[in-house]
Amino acid sequence: MTVIVDCCPVTIGDNVFFGPGVSLLTPMHPFCWQERNPYVKQDGTLTDRECHAA
Repeated sequence: MTVIVDCCPVTIGDNVFFGPGVSLLTPMHPFCWQERNPYVKQDGTLTDRECHAA
């Protein structure tokens, strides 16, 4: 089964093959981290909760 989820039309071209269990998912969130979930850390820097610093 192939599942395609998007809020816009999805066009699959000619000669395209999908393997079993394929899912094409396009979430609706901004690409720039500054626009996603910004908050100010204790040291005053702006970051988001998706950043995972080592």
